[in-house]
Amino acid sequence: MADIPFAKRIGRLATFCCGILFSGFLWSLPWVVLAPSLVAQDQAVRSLQPTSNANGFRQYDGQFVTLVTDLPHSDALGQLPLVFDSALPLWGNYFDIEESSWSQWKCTCYLIGDRTRFQQAGYFPANLPPFVHGYQLGDQLWCMDQPSEYYRRHLLLHEGTHWFMSRALQNPGPPWYMEGMAEKLATHHWHDGKLELDVFPDKREGFEYWGRLLLIKKQRGTAEAPSLEAILRYGPSAHQQVEAYAWSWAAVWFLKNHPRSAEAMKKIQTAKIVDINSFTPKLLSQLRPHWNELTMSWNAWVQQLDYGGDVQRDIPKIQNAIVSATEGTKTFMLKVDQGWQDSGLRIAAGDRVRIETKGRYQVGSEPEPWWCEPEGVTIDYFGGQPLGKVIGLIVTSDSQRSSERPSPAELLLVGSKLDTIAQQHGALLFRINEPAAQLGDNQGSVEIRIDVRRP
Repeated sequence: MADIPFAKRIGRLATFCCGILFSGFLWSLPWVVLAPSLVAQDQAVRSLQPTSNANGFRQYDGQFVTLVTDLPHSDALGQLPLVFDSALPLWGNYFDIEESSWSQWKCTCYLIGDRTRFQQAGYFPANLPPFVHGYQLGDQLWCMDQPSEYYRRHLLLHEGTHWFMSRALQNPGPPWYMEGMAEKLATHHWHDGKLELDVFPDKREGFEYWGRLLLIKKQRGTAEAPSLEAILRYGPSAHQQVEAYAWSWAAVWFLKNHPRSAEAMKKIQTAKIVDINSFTPKLLSQLRPHWNELTMSWNAWVQQLDYGGDVQRDIPKIQNAIVSATEGTKTFMLKVDQGWQDSGLRIAAGDRVRIETKGRYQVGSEPEPWWCEPEGVTIDYFGGQPLGKVIGLIVTSDSQRSSERPSPAELLLVGSKLDTIAQQHGALLFRINEPAAQLGDNQGSVEIRIDVRRP
């Protein structure tokens, strides 16, 4: 393993502790670039003062929302209508709805501390189904109070997205799309009166109690992790489990940014949703020609999905033309500033795979360059392995996934060499073990020699 002087280690360790996660391969196809997150113009940093309504609840009157609550007044509470008001132009822009269409819309949100008190006051109509955290029905939103200021805003924006989509598109869509879009457009920054929607969380701080990535990390690699198609076929009761919100969010994020699905997702983003029963089948019919590639890419992407995602690195490019298991020897050059990269080899379960690597590369530049070799550097660890270590992944498509294995991906801890028997069929990918946020300053490459033999 490469050694690093102590002073360099301390500087790099400080940088490492602030960064997080995963990346995928930079596409050689023309890029479908993620649109910038939605940013509203600055609101004056202020907080509305409540009035008391006829039932003795505090009421805050914004331009597009009336907030009714039994919670004690605070500046954060008084800012909620301003957050909501800031979201309307962003939602309108995202769904391509003219301002003249939504400028007069207004809804009522019940922010609930004591559910019984709201029920007794008549704020729970007979047609309101049971809910745990929030619900939208017509021009009314119900939000239970949440344990953090961030997640209180997030839930308001989540239900607000349902409301806006219902009015603008006639219907918010089937469960995976409705909840995935609401999660995507509710994930936000609110600072100094400026609202930014549609953000990918860069760290836990500032997104307290959101928890979607934690839920995915707990299930990925297990039999509980749903396939991409299983997510798209969620039924009306699926989101009684909170994990379904996390997977729906991830599926929308992935499909909107994968070059094979981005165009189809862009078209449905602004289209009226007349028939939710045909929505998903129509989308799947458009994606079927690329489904093996999409699911293989998805199965690799979710394995190390975490805070600090970078759209240009997270989603790996799979060489779809290669379908048959490959026997023989191949040399592959791994770029250390990118994420998962397809070696071009296809492995069958039972194959003997011998891998040898060599190279010296830079995995950091602050305070001075960090030089690394394929075994990695042991002063820093990521995912339980040395930083910069060469790792591999045998990832399969859903159509080739074995029912005997809980995960569609088999992680290979390569380092300088590995001799192993493959446990499943799939594409052989490589990357170095480093968070996505830290890949950009890497330099160099690793020469990888792979020998595959049938039993």
